[in-house]
Amino acid sequence: MPILLYHVVGAAAEGTPEAFYAVARAAFAEQMAYLAQRGCHAVSLEALADWVAGRGALPERAVAITFDDGDVTQSGVAVPMLQEHGFQATFFVTAARVGQPGMMGWDDVRHVETAGMVVGSHGLTHRLLTELTVDEVRRELMESKRLLEVHLTRPVQWFAFPGGAWSDGMSPLVAEAGYRGAVTSDIGYVMRGDADRWWPRCVMRSADGVSRLATLLDAPSWFLWRERMGQRALRVARRMIGMQRYEALKRRLVRRSHS
Repeated sequence: MPILLYHVVGAAAEGTPEAFYAVARAAFAEQMAYLAQRGCHAVSLEALADWVAGRGALPERAVAITFDDGDVTQSGVAVPMLQEHGFQATFFVTAARVGQPGMMGWDDVRHVETAGMVVGSHGLTHRLLTELTVDEVRRELMESKRLLEVHLTRPVQWFAFPGGAWSDGMSPLVAEAGYRGAVTSDIGYVMRGDADRWWPRCVMRSADGVSRLATLLDAPSWFLWRERMGQRALRVARRMIGMQRYEALKRRLVRRSHS
């Protein structure tokens, strides 16, 4: 079963890292309509966790929808479109960025929750956890959860690794911080009985449309292999050329895809 990952729903400033993942409003609306037309049911991560553990059933054509970072378009644009189709989603918010330019404020985050969505943590500062000390990782996990829960009415149970950066050694730290589970940015599908603690997700990018979404739902093995190879190549590039050049490479890819 796929977990979809979105970031910005609308336009992002050209030349910014967000531009690579900014899905246009019309494209997002088309994708949500397509899910509805296919009879898909957007399920919560809680329901998914029970299904993975063998404690419950999921409806046919189940899919989970998630958002990272806390961009302001998520509350103002994505939530109404989700509600239109009766879809629930999980929004992973970077706690210390709430209220910054372009990001949701606390009223927006509360609106997401009262609209029937789930709010999770995307860390405190969005630093890559693999580059931090153990104590710094603990702070990112625990302080972000604490800060979010101060402003919300429900416990924060889910965590999304910033930048998709994680390691096996973080498993006890995530559990210690009180999370039920976590999600990565690794491409893949969640399977019943899956023993992996971290769930993979399928990122939707600015160049992606309904055709890619349709392929994700059908889950052919060749497609998953191709996506993993592309993701692996980008991560090797990030290590080899550094973050600044890596972001410049992604911007060129966006311009090429739109030309």
